[in-house]
Amino acid sequence: MTENKNNISILKLSYSELNGIENVIPEDTRLILGFISPDIDFREASARIKNISGNIPLILTSTAGELCNISNGGRHPLYNPADENRQSIVLQCFSSDIIDDVDIHSIELSDPGMDPEQRTALIEKEITKLRPSFPLNYQNCVAYTLIDGLSRSESFFMEAAYNSGKLPCLLIGGSAGGKLDFQNTYIYNNNEVVQNKAVITLLRFKSDIKIGVFKSQNFEIKPYSFTVAEADPANRYIKTVVRKDTGDIVDAISELCRHFNCAEDQLEKNLESYSFAIVINNDIYVRSISGINFSSREIHFYCDLAFGDELVLVKHTDFLSSIEKDFAQFRKGKSGELLGGLFNDCILRRLFNQNELSGVKLFDNIPVAGFSTFGELLGVNINQTLTALMFYRVKPGEKFHDEYIDNYIQKYSAFKEFFLKRTINQMKHIMKIKDQVWKSSRESIELFSEFIEKSSQKATENETFLTKINENFIALHHNIDDSNTEGNNISNELIKLEQSAGTIEQVLYSIVDIAGQINLLGLNASIEAARAGNAGKGFGVIAKEVKSLADKTDLSVRDSKESITNLINSMSQLQEQCDIIITSQVSAKNLGRDLNDTITRLADNSKIIENSISKNAVEVKALIDNLDSMLKTIDILASSSV
Repeated sequence: MTENKNNISILKLSYSELNGIENVIPEDTRLILGFISPDIDFREASARIKNISGNIPLILTSTAGELCNISNGGRHPLYNPADENRQSIVLQCFSSDIIDDVDIHSIELSDPGMDPEQRTALIEKEITKLRPSFPLNYQNCVAYTLIDGLSRSESFFMEAAYNSGKLPCLLIGGSAGGKLDFQNTYIYNNNEVVQNKAVITLLRFKSDIKIGVFKSQNFEIKPYSFTVAEADPANRYIKTVVRKDTGDIVDAISELCRHFNCAEDQLEKNLESYSFAIVINNDIYVRSISGINFSSREIHFYCDLAFGDELVLVKHTDFLSSIEKDFAQFRKGKSGELLGGLFNDCILRRLFNQNELSGVKLFDNIPVAGFSTFGELLGVNINQTLTALMFYRVKPGEKFHDEYIDNYIQKYSAFKEFFLKRTINQMKHIMKIKDQVWKSSRESIELFSEFIEKSSQKATENETFLTKINENFIALHHNIDDSNTEGNNISNELIKLEQSAGTIEQVLYSIVDIAGQINLLGLNASIEAARAGNAGKGFGVIAKEVKSLADKTDLSVRDSKESITNLINSMSQLQEQCDIIITSQVSAKNLGRDLNDTITRLADNSKIIENSISKNAVEVKALIDNLDSMLKTIDILASSSV
């Protein structure tokens, strides 16, 4: 059940085998790292293993799959089957000939619902409290770090670690794994089972032990990239990106469809052979897509992403040939005896390459163990990568070179710079957006300035026009007053004329009466003349003429009376019309007065508006001058930036 070679022992057993096991841990063991399948009661298993290990420092984590190249005394493929209810436990024991000292710390990861900056600040505060029990030297110390895989805080933790300056050595490890229902992950920190925490195990190695970092991933960079714009680091999704060729902020899903020249319903199929990565000092650190929500326009990832991150497109390459090539490159420059390795391998790497896992034969003669994580740590958070800490015993005079350890000062600076560069990218894009907004604002303000100038001209024209209208209404008002006076005079004269016509009518009535009497008198005279015979003939002629005159007078008077009556009726109607006109003139006069007051107020308001527009025009001109100055400053800053 165990493999013990050069002071690294590996024990693989089932949960049921924990009962009654004694003396299975080598006496000189200085540290035990254990990996427990998610089907086991983690708390109970931790208690039992701790009871077996005694005072030996013990770090345990739940896994999404165990890595171990031995089983029941025989050699088997590195990737153990990840079957349901497998009840598997792997313990890796390091002797005191390898480990000089161990110091374990647990770090609270803060509330996942908090603002990202606050989360980072709180984690940094916790890390700052660390008081390592021995000096940390990057050449012989590492910080083996396990993080709760469901906390979604790997990037926050790594940024906080660099900000704190408390861990000047390699940070390597992974996120505690579990079932793919993503319900629980656990870590045991030598004292208790913890969740939502990071457990940092500081290791110092013996003087003749050299460590090397083996990293393998089957991807190659493609000539396509973008900068993340709108993103939610806590929930690990992006919505918009900044196109490299145009600098425009565009919908992330639409941008990928544009790149792959496909419809949205074909995007996921097109992405099957691809992933994304960040590049740090020419090394790629994969950021894998976990899913696409087309309705909310979100692309979800397995790693934290933030505004300002630059993502490059990477394509899958052959799994086996990649790991063989990477391991051959790793072995170059290394003398001494390879003692074993501690492996951290992303569950995605296991899932995406299932058919090739059994073909990994490189480590058959090397005692290695580890687990499939929910994401690895190697300076920053990574997906779909195998990261391993390899242990060598090197004699005096033997050459040993490791890219990561020998150049860790530069690596550390690059990792720290990554987070700083993200902030710089954020500021650059914010400044660029502000620049675009300012330029757009200036153009809008210029148009507004032209509008104000034209409005000012129109206001002046309106004021002149209203003044003329006002003058015309004043003249009209006077005309109405004059017409009203004349109307009253005419009305009075018509009344007098009507009265005179009435008097004439009365006179005519008297004349008619006189004519009647004359006619009667003429008739009587004719009768008397007839009686007188010849003596009355002359008088009869006169009586006849008198009667004829009376008849003519009566006829003439009756005609005149009819004319006078018609005249009186016409004058009455004229009087009524004149009264209506006078009433209308009074109304028109009142309306004209009100309209005149309104026009006067409009003219006054127009003057006020003209003055206000003139004042605003001056202020807008000053604003344009200030914007010009700002834009010049931005251009200077842009040309001076690195």
